[in-house]
Amino acid sequence: MSKQKVSRDLKHYLVKRPDKILTSSLSWNEVQAKLRDTEILATGAVVRARDVKGREISLDVTIANGRLEDVLALAIKSLKPVMTGAIRLKTHMVIPARDAHVIDKLQLAGEFELAQAHFTNVNVQRRINALSRKGQGDDTGPDEGASAVSNLRGRFVMRDAAIQFSRLTFSVEGATVQLAGTYDLRGQTIDFAGDLLLDASLAEMTSGIKALAARAVQPFFNRKGGGSKIPIRISGTRDKPAFGLDAKRAFLKG
Repeated sequence: MSKQKVSRDLKHYLVKRPDKILTSSLSWNEVQAKLRDTEILATGAVVRARDVKGREISLDVTIANGRLEDVLALAIKSLKPVMTGAIRLKTHMVIPARDAHVIDKLQLAGEFELAQAHFTNVNVQRRINALSRKGQGDDTGPDEGASAVSNLRGRFVMRDAAIQFSRLTFSVEGATVQLAGTYDLRGQTIDFAGDLLLDASLAEMTSGIKALAARAVQPFFNRKGGGSKIPIRISGTRDKPAFGLDAKRAFLKG
């Protein structure tokens, strides 16, 4: 299989100015490129569009061991990435030859997996730390530090500047989160629903009168095999996400 080495930054080469890549159509057996510190392997083609001025890019992209912050820089305009960590990714990428901003016409469909990821938003990271602590039945420990998010994986489809996630899961010590939903790149808004699976019972996560109330409602949140299963929603913006109980699913099952 032939290989071509791409020395230019992939963000510029494939995304910022796709119309300037070539003067003619080209099919690649394999292209190796580098986005900041992340190695990328791509196969596909850049072809002239028949009815629209310009060229369409169609690539199968693989990242075997990259940095999440490098990949996020392609789609999110921010000096500070949402998360940091190691990433493995496979996706089919299409950039149609139409007159629109790249973020509006970029199309993706694939899956990813993160290892030892951390949120850069301090408030979000504190919530993750609290989730881990309470999931283990600790109601008194501090929320400082940096509990790593492990086994974060999912599938995604991106169209019209929005990413639809499915089978999105991640774990911290004492808890697992299962989600599905949408992230809007233009407005940087999030809308997710799913389940929070805790090793601890509700009563083990609190004390005093609250523990008595928790025991009363525990039947609504029992998890097969022990612990608790809590329906949740996450909405708001990337910088100010709101986490809450999905009361309708919790108390109106079936």
